[in-house]
Amino acid sequence: MWQRQVSFTQLLSWGFGLLVLIGLGLVLYLGISSTRQNTQILLSELSHSLMNTVVKRIDGQLQPVEHQLGYLAALVSEPDFELDDPRSVRLVFEGSLAATPQVMGVLMFGSDRSRIWVDREHRGGGINRWVEHRSATLSPYLDSPPDGLLWLPPVWSPRLNQVVLPLIYPVYRQQRFQGLLVATIKIDTLSAFVAQLSEQLGVKLFILYDRNQVLAYPGMQLPAATNPARGASVESGGIVAAGLPTVDNLTRSESVLPTIMQLNDPALQQFWSPLRQRQEWMEVPDVKAMTLESEQGRLLYLSRQLQRYGEQPWVVGAYLRPDQLSQDLPKLWWILALGLVLMGMVLILVVWISRRIGEVLNRTVAGFDRIGQQPLQQIGNLPGSQIREFDRVAHAYNRMLDELRQSEASQRLFGQYVPRAIARELLSNQGQLKTQRCQATVLFCDLEGFSLLSQQLGPDRLVMLLNDYFSAIVEVIENHNGVVTQFQGDAVLATFNVPMADPQHALQAWNCALEIQQLLDERQFQGRSLRCRIGINTGLLVAGSVGAKERLNYTVHGDAVNLAARLEQQNKQYGTQILISESTAALLAEVELKLVAEVEVRGREGRVNCRRHGRVRL
Repeated sequence: MWQRQVSFTQLLSWGFGLLVLIGLGLVLYLGISSTRQNTQILLSELSHSLMNTVVKRIDGQLQPVEHQLGYLAALVSEPDFELDDPRSVRLVFEGSLAATPQVMGVLMFGSDRSRIWVDREHRGGGINRWVEHRSATLSPYLDSPPDGLLWLPPVWSPRLNQVVLPLIYPVYRQQRFQGLLVATIKIDTLSAFVAQLSEQLGVKLFILYDRNQVLAYPGMQLPAATNPARGASVESGGIVAAGLPTVDNLTRSESVLPTIMQLNDPALQQFWSPLRQRQEWMEVPDVKAMTLESEQGRLLYLSRQLQRYGEQPWVVGAYLRPDQLSQDLPKLWWILALGLVLMGMVLILVVWISRRIGEVLNRTVAGFDRIGQQPLQQIGNLPGSQIREFDRVAHAYNRMLDELRQSEASQRLFGQYVPRAIARELLSNQGQLKTQRCQATVLFCDLEGFSLLSQQLGPDRLVMLLNDYFSAIVEVIENHNGVVTQFQGDAVLATFNVPMADPQHALQAWNCALEIQQLLDERQFQGRSLRCRIGINTGLLVAGSVGAKERLNYTVHGDAVNLAARLEQQNKQYGTQILISESTAALLAEVELKLVAEVEVRGREGRVNCRRHGRVRL
């Protein structure tokens, strides 16, 4: 009996489509039935995000001051710090001001009532008057130091001519109390960033101190040190603080901050109104939400308390009109309708794409299975497709397969031949490299004093030095069409004109030797200056691959190679750096050379003429 089989692709497409339809129905049902709930969640998230943003900005202003003051306290507590030297202390304080731009000044108030003050304007006078004015505030903390950081209430600073927020930190040295570090922060900076944030978020933000005092408000400016009559209004930027006493008339029991009733903002004045109604559905941890029907319309108040900046809590608040959000509610139906249409289109598209992906996936998976089971040369390429993306998948698979084949051949070939020139010859000749017998120039380079250097340096540093040295030398050799065939300890054997033909091989070797010497004169390697001896010879040699079947090494053999090595050794006897043979000199007609000596070379009949550059000093 014939039975129709369902492919995995069909099952995936129709099953996923059914899930999309079920999910769409549930989304529509829940969306319509829970519109009010979603709006409440949106408002609660807004309140949470809004309060978190403001609190983080406040912390971003004040916590760096705490860290910096703690760092200063730890620094001046060090036994070797010259705490009695005012100049040293001022230099440290000036450096700390650069790291905390919100701090206006730093004071060291010693246990013996001594003081050292630094502010941003480097004013020299007024500190004694300031300390005397604040002695009633600071003196108790000298008699009974706090355990750590302590924020004091906002005060008027005659030194800075403005209201500041002080922070004190006790200083101990060897468990003995030395005094207090005091940092002062401008209150105006809090109002400035509250105004900027209010404009960005489209709400009115504020910070209250001790419930009714206004610590920060957009556009608020505190009174300066003038002498108007008590009870005069201070107006700035359209914000009136009615009934606020002037600074010169303040007593110690009076606050320098205005109250909410002294600001010309009816919405803020009703912040603590008993007519407010709590909206628990909008509240999140640490955030309260209240609504109030007022002459300005329905207002939504959000607030959060901060306890860490002094004994009195701060209230971070904001108010806005809920009708700004209610205008977006009708758009929800349009969003739902559009979502229905889009989900239908997505359903159709998913079914079609699933089938296509299934076909490509099946072909690709089958190809990958063959890669692991068959030799790469026996695996065929994937066919193309009329759809561009699927065609790219097929082409990407085919390119990967070709690269794997090439990589397989390259790994086998390049593991046997190291020089890049040899590798290029192998690739261009299909992996075949014939033995050559030809006229070539051989350069043999060896370091001077390597044995002593090995004794002075440890193994790690010696290897690092050699790697650095060889990298530089090989680069010079390859720039002159040379090929490094061997590294022998600290020596380098390079050939010119083999395996790559170069009619100017002798000149290339000579210029290479000069550049190597110049390089060593101008550069140090791992902090060491190096010198080397170079021997150059031109003659017949045999070049080819020597070694085991699975591990070959490209090298050169012949009397020409041996003579280059012997010439390098003769540099010791004649105090030279470069010696070349007569055969090489014959190919350097334009180079000024001088005969050094005729020497007998061990293992070779006859005498050899050694030459050097005519301008080289022995």
